[in-house]
Amino acid sequence: MMRRRLYFLVIFAILLQPLVFASDKVNIIMTHPQNAPYFVGTPERNIDAEEFDTVVLKLRSKTGGTGRLFWATNLDPQMNEPKSIWFFIDRSDYYKEYVFNVKSQNPSWAGYIGQLLFFPENGPEAIEIDSAAAVPGNIGTGLSSAWREFWGPKGRLIEGPAVNNMRALTFWGQPVNFFIYGLIILVGLISFGYFFYLSRKVSLAWQNCGRITILAALTFLALLIVSQLISEYYQFKLDFGRYDFKSLEAKRALTVEMFGRDFYQFLDFCQKNLPEKARVKLLNTNPTGDYPVKRAGYFLYPIDFYAKTVDFILVYSYEKDINAVMKDNPGFRLMKKFNEGAYILWKSR
Repeated sequence: MMRRRLYFLVIFAILLQPLVFASDKVNIIMTHPQNAPYFVGTPERNIDAEEFDTVVLKLRSKTGGTGRLFWATNLDPQMNEPKSIWFFIDRSDYYKEYVFNVKSQNPSWAGYIGQLLFFPENGPEAIEIDSAAAVPGNIGTGLSSAWREFWGPKGRLIEGPAVNNMRALTFWGQPVNFFIYGLIILVGLISFGYFFYLSRKVSLAWQNCGRITILAALTFLALLIVSQLISEYYQFKLDFGRYDFKSLEAKRALTVEMFGRDFYQFLDFCQKNLPEKARVKLLNTNPTGDYPVKRAGYFLYPIDFYAKTVDFILVYSYEKDINAVMKDNPGFRLMKKFNEGAYILWKSR
């Protein structure tokens, strides 16, 4: 009786672990910069990634969709896709908790985290954030994170412009097949031991074990097929809701909307006003690092964004005004304006 009570006490202590750690957290203040398509998260102090391996967002959304959680570290201060988690945002009328065991999902959660960024891909207008915090992980948060990770867009939706970017389904950052193989082997070993215990005959135990193991493998295969069908439905629903019957230009504009509402229109403006093989550089203050340059290079090819010497400077939503930019780049002067915060400079001979 004493052992049984001790056993239940241990189980209760494990389940109570989330409450024990409730006060041991780093609060993150989430703000929405004016006209920005994202929320910026500022921790009340730098987050020790080793100790606080889990991030909890509490939010509600009128539309749902997908979003990304980015972070900047003392090892790499840029916000970029390798340091991000992609997840589904549920449509809800109440605040829901989104739990991410970031360290298990992305090894780039390392060092000290000084800033986070939450980018809802359908825009921030429909999002309301109640709270955000970094906490030490435990069994409860680990299971919640793994479940959301498995049903998340990574491995279910196409990333980027090609299907080659579709990844494997994961649990705690590991391919789900890894766990399935382990379960099949475990079923085989347990069934072999069970039938050997009943019959004391290796051949009979092996025969029955083979049937059970094959049945388990076929069951997991069926579940994976159902999972893939669900993924196809998610992709169709997302594509139709986001692009439906829009024009090609409108669809392209949506793919770079995270860099600014009119970023694609600015690129079109540049293409019309620059020589075909112009050597340029892009100045843009954006938390995603050099991603705007990569996308601009894709849409404006063969304009060269990586030349050592340039003849034109494209400025879009930059932290410095036009006079400061020309002072930093002697010999350049205004060629043409797209608007007050976006323009082209050219190097006078």
